[in-house]
Amino acid sequence: MELEYMSFSTEVKNELCSVSMSRACCTRAEAYGALLHASVFSHKEIRLSAENAVVVRRLQALLQRHGFHFSKAKGQNFLVQSWVPQEIVRSAGIDRECGVLEVGPGIGPLTQQLCRSAKKVVAVEVDRSLQPVLAETMAGNENLTILFADILKTDIKALVEEEFSGLRPMACANLPYYITTPVLAALLESRAFEAVTVMVQKEVAQRICAPAGKGDYGAFSVFCQYYAVP
Repeated sequence: MELEYMSFSTEVKNELCSVSMSRACCTRAEAYGALLHASVFSHKEIRLSAENAVVVRRLQALLQRHGFHFSKAKGQNFLVQSWVPQEIVRSAGIDRECGVLEVGPGIGPLTQQLCRSAKKVVAVEVDRSLQPVLAETMAGNENLTILFADILKTDIKALVEEEFSGLRPMACANLPYYITTPVLAALLESRAFEAVTVMVQKEVAQRICAPAGKGDYGAFSVFCQYYAVP
């Protein structure tokens, strides 16, 4: 199934940033993307064009068809603007020599872009209720393996060694705010990747990239910059 996307206007917009970190050097690309979450289908302030309203209904129908409900406890949010996952993949420098571990595929917009660029993709999703949704949206992607597991309870290094032998190992994720620190820490501490590219809130990205002596510089900056070059 080819996912469709939309852009929409609300009174409150999430400001996001895509940060790429590698063992050598890399670029940082800022991305300001819309998120699809539970309020999209009920928020009174959303203003949609007729075309975008159709896309919203299709996404809503997809989730309802499989009985999916958003979990506030999991901080779930789904990308809905097509250029955002495209920019993440471009910024990460992913090509057919890469094996990519994706954390939290959701309904699969970033996963689709990764599958188009990488040799192999392994997506780790903690929410098993997304299994039928992903089975529909990811059908036909023969270079994709989906594992329903908690990434924080997964031996990341062993998984990468098993799945990406002979490939350049990369990691990508659109991370919920509440779990950004532990997931990013797990990815970096595994020392399994050539580069890690994550979608996070702008203030988190600023802390990750802050140089010593600046206001945003702190313990998390030190940690990230010990393991990688943002």
